[in-house]
Amino acid sequence: MVSPDLISASMEVAVDTLSVNVRFAPGTRTGNAWITLYFDTDQNPSTGEGITPGGDYRAETFTGAGFVGITRYQNAGFSLITDQVPLNISADGMDFRIPLSMIGNGSGRMNFRFAVQTSLPTFGPGTSTPVLDWMPDLGKSPATVQ
Repeated sequence: MVSPDLISASMEVAVDTLSVNVRFAPGTRTGNAWITLYFDTDQNPSTGEGITPGGDYRAETFTGAGFVGITRYQNAGFSLITDQVPLNISADGMDFRIPLSMIGNGSGRMNFRFAVQTSLPTFGPGTSTPVLDWMPDLGKSPATVQ
């Protein structure tokens, strides 16, 4: 099995919308890659979940799903906001757009980190490998949209 390998990710804010673009090394974007994007919308690492300090929201998708789910961290867990954000898939990546209002962020300023895993559907729904790649790497500062 080929492991998904993130080589670039970018986020841009325009007209109250966050545009997200993710690219994989050639030949590593498979139909079972599971992407999670953690957003620290208040840029405070002491709030939100602790995997990526400060994660207030997250976007998750399987590269074969066609849609992105958005969840919010509250009361020690994530709750679903929507699972209907359209996902555009290409040979080496994926792109999607999220209204800033959906992630409680009117300004677009935030810290973020991507994680990629491989879905293991034969072991049951929602089962995956541990995180195979982080961007930016754990131990480094998260990326920032200013």
